Amino acid sequence: MLATYADMRQRALDELRIAASLAREMTNTGIERRLAEAIERLESNRFYLVVLGHFKRGKTTLINALLGEKLLPTAVVPLTSIITMIRYGPEIRANVFFSNKKNREIPVDELPLFITELENPNNVKNVEYVEIALPSSCLADGVVLVDTPGVGSLYRHNTEVAYNFLPSADAAIFVLTVDPPLSEAEGEYLKEIREYVPKIFFTLNKVDYLNDKDREKALAFSQEAVEVSLGKNGIELYPLSAKLALEAKLTGNLEALGRSGLPQLERDLSEFLTAGRGKIALTTAVRRGKQATSELKGLLELERKAVEMPVKELQDKIAAFEEQLTRILDEKADALYILQGEMGRVIKIVEEDLEVFKASQIPLLREKISAFAKDKRDLSAKALAKGIETFVVETLTYTFNA
Repeated sequence: MLATYADMRQRALDELRIAASLAREMTNTGIERRLAEAIERLESNRFYLVVLGHFKRGKTTLINALLGEKLLPTAVVPLTSIITMIRYGPEIRANVFFSNKKNREIPVDELPLFITELENPNNVKNVEYVEIALPSSCLADGVVLVDTPGVGSLYRHNTEVAYNFLPSADAAIFVLTVDPPLSEAEGEYLKEIREYVPKIFFTLNKVDYLNDKDREKALAFSQEAVEVSLGKNGIELYPLSAKLALEAKLTGNLEALGRSGLPQLERDLSEFLTAGRGKIALTTAVRRGKQATSELKGLLELERKAVEMPVKELQDKIAAFEEQLTRILDEKADALYILQGEMGRVIKIVEEDLEVFKASQIPLLREKISAFAKDKRDLSAKALAKGIETFVVETLTYTFNA
């Protein structure tokens, strides 16, 4: 069995390297980079276990519970805004990777400054992702836990970040909650995830909010909704309380940990990561290789057709293209001429309006300045002059805006 896996892995690597070499010859850096990443992940045995779901479902709290420590920041409002990867390392360290390809090591307590919507709104700091090294047994043998922003919140860019990471996922934990239960939007998100992720673990979080009867109803409803969305039966849904599990691990309360429901998910995750991840890793690598080679094939086909095209036909197409380009440039010049005329007309109207505005405001402003100076007559000449200057700017700004 192990020999078979090793042979298949080597064959997949050989095919990926051939495709990468072809992409390099065609100077297609985008496809070459994607193939190089697939090769590196297969060689290093790196496996992305991604936590997905809508906002405020407790994804980050679940990751903290799996790790057994309060590593990532949580809050009562949508918080995570940046992809955060947690891999094994002999000591805890955090690195921020920016869009300009630079990176910077930071203290772990500064994580909120880079990965939260509150401290990094709309990702104004241009963070691409954050990577954390942690000496945790659940990250052994190349497993990388990935926290993603919740989709469906007010912050559209968070949804885009989460969706864009889907092609990189090897397996996923999809987090639902009892309050609210599965929504239509979550069902659509699940369909999208299914296209990219071959293995998904489904969790129903916050079950501690319900009594036993309501809990069973919520489980049955959520399971049916997931199965309808995915079009398949036999989905396993893990009921749990991530918050209770984290508190239990931090305090060493084994009885509370058992009640949280987390141990069952951990056991099944461990079994999958031990026995099932190899097949998934190969399947994912092959899928990425097929996608890249399909793109390369299409590009080669275009080149072949261009080479085989008769010279006369090619010349006719070039002439037609140049004729079309000339027409477009003429239309552009005409449009610019018209636009410049319209701009001149608008500028003239605005200037006339400003003159009327100025004529109406100067007498009023003089009265207001006199009243202001009278009210502030106790000030020194320098302070009064400064006060009048500020008063004039504020008064004019307010009046102009109105």
